[in-house]
Amino acid sequence: MYNVIDIIDLSNKRNVYIVGDLHGCYDKLMKLLKEVKFDEDQDFLISVGDLIDRGDKCEECVLLVGKKWFKTVRGNHEQFCINSYYNPSLKESHSKKGNGGAWLYKLPYKIQKFVAQEFEKLSIAIEVHYKGKKYGVVHANVPF
Repeated sequence: MYNVIDIIDLSNKRNVYIVGDLHGCYDKLMKLLKEVKFDEDQDFLISVGDLIDRGDKCEECVLLVGKKWFKTVRGNHEQFCINSYYNPSLKESHSKKGNGGAWLYKLPYKIQKFVAQEFEKLSIAIEVHYKGKKYGVVHANVPF
């Protein structure tokens, strides 16, 4: 089960960065983090979802979910993975060129299950407390 809204206090962080849809572009993200001298102990990165699909490093982007310096909301592409896990007939539409999900179905079923279960834990929104202010992070088409 997931929280609809995660509330996180990042007042102790030097910098908080928010990144848009990664879509599997892990190397580009790492390059940008290097450019801003991102420090995993002092800084924090928040994603607006859509970590995966279309790019060539989707698996690496999935593994960001477990990092102590990273948090993401659930985007529609994460939801595609969850939906197709519970309803395999949806795999074909997720795999279409425009959606970019074919990478997932080339992986062993055990890994597909892991990805769906990790994404299922993601919240729909994050409320961030940082330097005396509150910020909200969502993807799009919030279901309520």
